[in-house]
Amino acid sequence: MSDAERAKHEEDYFRYLLTLPGARKAKQGVLLDHPDGGFHVRGLVKVPDDLPPEAHLYLEFCTEKETRRILEIKNSSDYLMKRRADAIADHPRLVRQITTKKDAWAKAGRTWSLTGYYNSLNNPAKAYIEKLPKRDRLRLNAVPYGFAPLNQPNGLCFRSLVGDVIIVSDSLRQFFYFWCLASLGDFYKLDLEQRVHALIIALRIMKGSEAPDFEIDPREKLASAVRAEVNADVDWMMQFTFAHEFAHYSLGDLDASVEPSTDEVVFAHALEYAADARAISSHGLNGFRARKLLWAAHQVLLSFHALERFGETRNDFPSFSVSNGSVAQIA
Repeated sequence: MSDAERAKHEEDYFRYLLTLPGARKAKQGVLLDHPDGGFHVRGLVKVPDDLPPEAHLYLEFCTEKETRRILEIKNSSDYLMKRRADAIADHPRLVRQITTKKDAWAKAGRTWSLTGYYNSLNNPAKAYIEKLPKRDRLRLNAVPYGFAPLNQPNGLCFRSLVGDVIIVSDSLRQFFYFWCLASLGDFYKLDLEQRVHALIIALRIMKGSEAPDFEIDPREKLASAVRAEVNADVDWMMQFTFAHEFAHYSLGDLDASVEPSTDEVVFAHALEYAADARAISSHGLNGFRARKLLWAAHQVLLSFHALERFGETRNDFPSFSVSNGSVAQIA
């Protein structure tokens, strides 16, 4: 079936669905009412005959090759891709967000893949690695790393059944972004109301009550120059975050088990402090990069300290603590 024939078939299918009681046309596809909730039928996905039916969960935003790798994991790179794909498939808003990004890539003439998209977000991690001594660069480039939509805003360094993996949550970057708007707003010339709203969004991200679809609903309308300045600061915070996870890997802190349902790893205080120190000192104790990483570390830990204090005064807010080694401390 050609693309034109498939599009016509999909159009006819949607036309039929709209004849059902309670059906409503959506921006993408059709909404169907049901006593136990609703269905959002977004489109039709062709599943190759030699793939199982569950492949349709991934084919909307993964390539066929990626889908095959997800369904038959052979190494840690496959595992990282599956963690990403499963998290997206389980969350309708993330599906809409990632397909919006996929459509944007197509309009720009770029070849889409889920792996390619996440690789495009790895600049902070790559910027940190490329300045390391050659031996350290080779070792870190051999382990799969990158962002993924984890259940909790966190960083993870762990050993899976098919190899070592380093993951940082997509939402952790979003938390840092709105934290910067709130805590450093004076430097960006933001008024108090804007900073308060940013803080509320940051807290909602950490609580898990903020929708994760930031690509299609950015929550702010900053001037492009201000947004670029904020993102530059956040990039340094992400460099430190990845550096912290890389330090755990280099130090061999891979014994904690990670369950996909929790995305939590907790290391002892001494291991955390050692990882913090190595993350900064790996580039030397002097110079521009060391100072920027030290500044980023201060911002990261300050944001977690603020969460700890906020949790002490709010019964409806999760308990975060840097001091007791909980998940708020990058694990």
